[in-house]
Amino acid sequence: HGSSMARVLVSTQSTGTLTSRAATLRVLRILEEPVDTTTVNSLSATLTCQVDTTGIITWYNSTTLLPDERSPTLTFNPVTTYDQGDYHCRATFPATQAEFLFGGMVQSRDATLTVHRFVTVPETKYVTLGSSVTVKCTGTGDPDIIWNKGDTELQSDKTGTLTLDSVTFSDDADYTCSLIYPEGQISRDPVHVHVRGVKTLSGPIVEGVLGNQVVITCVTQGEIEATITWQHNSTSLRPGVTTTSSYTAPQTTSIVTIATSLTSDQGVYTCQVTWDGQTGDVSQETTVRLNYVISSSGSIFGTEDNAVTITCSAHGHVAPDSWSWRDANNTGSANWGTLTTSVDLFTSSVTWTPERFDTGIYTCTADYGSRGISEKEADLTVQYIKTSPSDLTIVYGSEATLTCITNLPPDQFTWYKDGIEITSPTTASPTSSTSHLLLSSIDFPDAADYRCQAGFSGRLTQSTTATVIVRGFTVNPQDTTTVNVTVATLSCKAIGDVAPELSWYQGTTKLSHGPTISISSKAVGVESSSSLTVSLLSATTPDYHCTASFPDDVTVTSSSASITVLGVEQGPVDSVGVVGNGVVLGCKPSDDSGTIAWLHNGTDITGISTTAEVDGTTQLQLSEVSWDTAGLYQCVVTYYQYTSPTYAAQPATLAIRGVTQSPSSMITEEGSDVTLTCLTTGPPAPAITWYKNTDVSLGNGRISNDYQSLLVMSSVDLTTTGDYKCEADYGDIGKHESEIATVIVRGIESHPSATTAVKTNLARFTCVIRGDKPPSIITWTRDDTPVSTTTTTVTTTTEGDDTTTVLEVREVEVEGDYVCRAEFEDPVGIVRSDVARLTVLDLLTVPQTQDIVLGYPLSLSCTVPPTPHSLTFYHNSSVVGDVVQDSVVRVEVEEAVLESAGEYMCGVVYQPDQST
Repeated sequence: HGSSMARVLVSTQSTGTLTSRAATLRVLRILEEPVDTTTVNSLSATLTCQVDTTGIITWYNSTTLLPDERSPTLTFNPVTTYDQGDYHCRATFPATQAEFLFGGMVQSRDATLTVHRFVTVPETKYVTLGSSVTVKCTGTGDPDIIWNKGDTELQSDKTGTLTLDSVTFSDDADYTCSLIYPEGQISRDPVHVHVRGVKTLSGPIVEGVLGNQVVITCVTQGEIEATITWQHNSTSLRPGVTTTSSYTAPQTTSIVTIATSLTSDQGVYTCQVTWDGQTGDVSQETTVRLNYVISSSGSIFGTEDNAVTITCSAHGHVAPDSWSWRDANNTGSANWGTLTTSVDLFTSSVTWTPERFDTGIYTCTADYGSRGISEKEADLTVQYIKTSPSDLTIVYGSEATLTCITNLPPDQFTWYKDGIEITSPTTASPTSSTSHLLLSSIDFPDAADYRCQAGFSGRLTQSTTATVIVRGFTVNPQDTTTVNVTVATLSCKAIGDVAPELSWYQGTTKLSHGPTISISSKAVGVESSSSLTVSLLSATTPDYHCTASFPDDVTVTSSSASITVLGVEQGPVDSVGVVGNGVVLGCKPSDDSGTIAWLHNGTDITGISTTAEVDGTTQLQLSEVSWDTAGLYQCVVTYYQYTSPTYAAQPATLAIRGVTQSPSSMITEEGSDVTLTCLTTGPPAPAITWYKNTDVSLGNGRISNDYQSLLVMSSVDLTTTGDYKCEADYGDIGKHESEIATVIVRGIESHPSATTAVKTNLARFTCVIRGDKPPSIITWTRDDTPVSTTTTTVTTTTEGDDTTTVLEVREVEVEGDYVCRAEFEDPVGIVRSDVARLTVLDLLTVPQTQDIVLGYPLSLSCTVPPTPHSLTFYHNSSVVGDVVQDSVVRVEVEEAVLESAGEYMCGVVYQPDQST
């Protein structure tokens, strides 16, 4: 919190102990720092900063100085949301010259002042009677939120959402929201929920009397005057209907006055209310009903066959005192019908069975006593059928029309066949008095009794019956299809008002008994039948039909029929396939209704083979055929809907071609000869191609004949190793590859190299042997004799297909030829490396030990083999000469001195192995 310094000066000439005065260390600090404080808006809050008496306090809001705040306490009263933030104090301590050398300033940590407040403020609401309204109030943090209606608490929760469902006028009140925190409570000014709606409305039914005044009143409630408009049956009020409005808070009253009511004034009256557009429209309805005199049947229809009733009714809630009727001739009802009046006197009717001439006007009278009478007319029209349908005799397959005509257009025409209503189309419209029953493509069930019925407002009248007779064939000859059968029979049967005479035709030629034709006919009652038996002369014979002749020279012709023989139009043909390739065999039946099965050597393979339909042909698709696929293939067509339904096509032979003998795998040694053989079948003769490692073409090798190929490889080496196969190419038929034959060549991958070594030094030979497995025995020889194990070391390692053997010759003495030899098992084989020559380097002559006399000459020499890198003479380890002439190095001293005595030696360095 500060710094201090003491300086002591000590004389270097003195000894002893010195003690300085006491130094006070003054630590500047804040004794009590302000702490984080949470409060509620409008309450008070205090932050405290305590220092010793010498400190001067200043307060900051973040980085802003509060210039008027010097007290140890910073007080907010009342606190507002604007006071929220981070505050800290600073204490300044002045220096005192007498006691302290230095002063300073200390700053407290930041203290956060949090002020809880409203986040969502409730608003005044305007709501329509019966609807729902929601007011919401939220605050910072997680307060409990209380809603009060006046002094009554409604709810307390965390959401702050108050919902009033189906509001009534009692919900029109002030509502207060309060936020409850541990630090205190905040409340807002009350908000008001205004409820608007219709309080009272005349009705729901207003009863009136036609021609008298009717009054409707609508009273609404709201905080302001409402605007009230009226509608009658969803339209504006008619002219002559008046409205008046008044407002006495909080109610608005509107009155509708109908001075003289009309029948059109009946209906629904709607009171529509708005309040200055702040809420949606409010409307309420009441119904005005008028009691008026009468309603009648109006224009009605009757028929000759049915009784008719004319009815009059009083409308409203006041019944007439009595009723009376007059007919079209102004005659009282007692003379022409029966009068009936309801118990409540609201309805009266007259009933009788009219004749077609009773058409006219009928009048009913309702007597209301002193209130008067009211009359209503009804217009009666009698409806009847003028023209009934006529009897018909018609030919099968032709068309006929039955006609029915009324005096006036009926509501509908209905036709009956043998008493059963016909639902088939007829031609008649609501404005037509005529109905036609169309019998198109006449069939035998159409022979029956027909009548029409006209409906007039629920009253029915019927025509007389018409009989329809149909002539024609009840049984037509049918197309006949046979399988492997050469005889077929056709039949026909005809009916009419009498039995017809039957004849057979093919095209325009009339048929009669003969070698290939047999006809049998008979007649029973009004029906005749005949059969025709034909011995077929061809696969298909078309256009057979028979005729029926009636006594009135009317002839009816049956439909035509054909006789068809089914089988196989095109069966499979002999084919050739190649192993591994696809073959397609086809079978085309003479009709697509047949079910095809495939046989292979007599065995059904339909369910286990793939078939497909292509242009009407069923294909047997054999994918990747094998030798077992060869054989006889036959398609069998079955037409299950016929007797003797199966037809078998001629079998076809499928021959399979391909490689019958694949080349064989082998293991051999370098330098040997290898022959691979590939045998195929035909015809046709394939083009045979050899491949190594699947993609290297070796040409056609040596072909012995059309179906055999030999691949000959002489003096093979390690590069011959690989996978071999042959491929037989049969052109468009396909290709077939042989199985893979693996050829492995054992041999020397790396031969030992000739080596030069200095005598007594080390010589090394390396030999790498490649094969399918490590050799069982490895032998090193020198001059065809196994090397000595006492002077050599052999090290062997194997990695993958390579075995490496290293021969080390220690302290070489003798030159020689070295060979690596490897023996394999299963199969047995031997490989040998090339000869590696070992050359031994040595001194040919060496300096000799001498005794010489002081002052006499000294001569020493050393002879070496040719091409040394360097020759050097040493005397007591010091170089004394390196002159080389003819592979000789010499040291010559003219006069020996005492220092000439010592050890002399010759040093030789050879390249390239730096042997010394």
